[in-house]
Amino acid sequence: MLFKDLLVYKRKRLYKVSKHRKDDNANVKYDYKKHGLLDKQMSPHIRRNQTMREFLLFVNDYMVALLDQVRYLKNFGNFTVEKDEERTR
Repeated sequence: MLFKDLLVYKRKRLYKVSKHRKDDNANVKYDYKKHGLLDKQMSPHIRRNQTMREFLLFVNDYMVALLDQVRYLKNFGNFTVEKDEERTR
């Protein structure tokens, strides 16, 4: 029960997926959520421990959230785009 609903924040919202399913995705941002931010920067020696791998999963998600906040702030001042637009560069 300790880890119940621990990764709820990673669920994709169905409305958002269906809203943008036919968008043209040319020249979009690099998706760190899918490919990982720390995977290529960390030594495999560090990631061989299961506990450390799970901890780095949360650290990676935190760093990706920080990078996405920069994109959110860029959109915040621009009134011509939607507030939750994810495809800005």
